[in-house]
Amino acid sequence: MILFRGLVIAIYSLLLLGLAGCGWLFGEDGIVQDRREEYRQAKVVEPLKLPEGADNSVIRELYYIPGAGQTLVFETDKFKLPRPEIDVATAPIELKVYRSDNEHWIVLDGTPSQVWGRVQQFWELNDIELASQDPSRGLMETVWLKREVETDATRDKFQLIIDYGLQEGVSEVHIKHLGYDYETPEIPAAQLDWNQAKGGDPLAAAMTEELTSFLLRTENKTAPASLLAQKFVGQPKSSLTVNASGEWVIDLELSYARAWNAVAKAIDTAGFELKDRDREKGLYYVTAKSGKQQDKEGSFFSFLSFGGDEDVVSHEITIKVATGRDNKQDSVRVIISDYPADLTAPLRKETIKRIKSQLI
Repeated sequence: MILFRGLVIAIYSLLLLGLAGCGWLFGEDGIVQDRREEYRQAKVVEPLKLPEGADNSVIRELYYIPGAGQTLVFETDKFKLPRPEIDVATAPIELKVYRSDNEHWIVLDGTPSQVWGRVQQFWELNDIELASQDPSRGLMETVWLKREVETDATRDKFQLIIDYGLQEGVSEVHIKHLGYDYETPEIPAAQLDWNQAKGGDPLAAAMTEELTSFLLRTENKTAPASLLAQKFVGQPKSSLTVNASGEWVIDLELSYARAWNAVAKAIDTAGFELKDRDREKGLYYVTAKSGKQQDKEGSFFSFLSFGGDEDVVSHEITIKVATGRDNKQDSVRVIISDYPADLTAPLRKETIKRIKSQLI
């Protein structure tokens, strides 16, 4: 049983303020300990000396620095001092945290097999034991953790799921939390119902924030891809297909709430004008523009334009977000359901492709 202490009433005040700090997870008594400064305590010792005549060919520096102790000489006076690297505190494009309704998740570059090793390092570094791991499903569960709050205590367990993202080569990380009064006996793994985990759980959100911080600090120290996780059986969350009527559509393996928000943002970032929306009916009313551009061979083809040409034509279209595709739970289909006659099939396909390319 692992003990993580130090949660006091002030913690809950921080959580209610949007989890701005979440510092309770750090510190000597926290579940997630910050070890970045430990190198300062490292001691310099004399190199190992072997008796005279002993074979020292197998003794070498563990972290050899090429050219250490040598003087660097430039043979030309044309050398230019390189610009220093800029250290920006903001999160890189390659890793971000998103929120839809009460759900938080991390989006980062890499396949599930590549991300798996990095997340494992997070648990190991913070001495959090895992009760179970299933690389083929991208699933990790911690042991039951004891959390003390003043005179009370609770049992807490976290589940982490690594899955495909909405774009190729991108993964998502979701964290869930279950907690009970400490007097309640531990629930066997086979009887756990993770569907009871609530969206917007403050401890799940705090753990997501700490994992994000870890991934940002170690973004240039990626772990090797897991051979076991390479057998991941999940499916991409978005795909471009043709329906029975011959129309190009986007199929999303998402809840309706998340799909609705994702499509709205994609419409905007793809450069279209969102005129109106009707969430109850699942409809977006959009203005798309088309024009002409010459390709390398000299012929002309239609493509979506963002204005500027005199022959740009505006098309008022309706994009429908429909649930219940193929009777699947958490499954959504996106289709252009209404459009003018001059919005040709190639233009409709290009519209759908552009929206898909901006989904997050």
